Amino acid sequence: MRILYLLFSLLFLALQVSPDTPIACRFRRGFCKYGGCRPPYYQAGSCGGLRSSCCGSLWS
Repeated sequence: MRILYLLFSLLFLALQVSPDTPIACRFRRGFCKYGGCRPPYYQAGSCGGLRSSCCGSLWS
C-alpha cells in the first residue's frame, strides 16, 4: 500500500515539473495543434514540440 502512495506522488511531481506536455494541455481543457491557434481559440501553452501549441477555447 505504501508503494501506491509513492507512485501517486511521483506522478503528481512529474506533471508539475513538466508543464509542456500533451497531458498537461488536456488538464487545461485544451488540445494540441501544430502551429498557432486561430480564433476563437487562444494559446494556453505549448505541447512540448517545436511549433506545437496548446489551444484553449474561450467558451469552455
